[in-house]
Amino acid sequence: ALALEAVRMASGMAKLTVTDGLTEVYNSRFLRTALRRELRRAARFGQELSLVLVEPDQMEAVRAEQGELRAAALLRELASLLAPQVRAYDLVARAGGDSFMLVLPQTGIADATEIAERLRAAVERQAFLEGAPGAVTASFGVASFPREGADEKALAAAVERALAQARRQGSNSVYALERAA
Repeated sequence: ALALEAVRMASGMAKLTVTDGLTEVYNSRFLRTALRRELRRAARFGQELSLVLVEPDQMEAVRAEQGELRAAALLRELASLLAPQVRAYDLVARAGGDSFMLVLPQTGIADATEIAERLRAAVERQAFLEGAPGAVTASFGVASFPREGADEKALAAAVERALAQARRQGSNSVYALERAA
C-alpha cells in the first residue's frame, strides 16, 4: 500500500512539473522544451509547424472591475475551452501572464489560421464568468516554421509580432504573419 501511494505521489509530482497550476494546461517551461523538440522534428522531416499565440482581450477590465480571482477564473475557463479544440498531438500551454500558445505540428500557416479563426469564434460564443456570450473575446497571432522563423527564438518573436498586429486590428481578431517573398 505504501509503495502504491509513493507511485501515486511521484506521478502527481511529475504532472506538477509540466502543468500550470492555475489552468491545468502545460506550463511555459514544458512549452519551451516541447517547442525545441517539435522544431527539430519538423526540420528533420521537412515539415511545417505553426504557433498560435492567444490572449484574452478584456483582462485589464476584468481585473479592474471584478478582481484577480475572477481574472484567474477567466484564464481557467479559456484554457478549458482551448485544450479540447485541438488535435491530440497538438500542444496547448500557458505561455506566461495571460497568454496561451498552441504548437501545431505538421500544420502550415493557412491551416493554423483556420484553426485560430475557429478558436476565436468558439471564444466569442462562450459565456465566460457566467456573463453573456461575446462579452469576452481573444486575439490570436499565427506564425509558421520555417517561413517566419527557423529557430525557437525567431518563431516566438514572429508569433508575438502577429499577436501585436491582431491587437492593432482591434479585439477579437486573428492575424497570420507571413514573410514577404
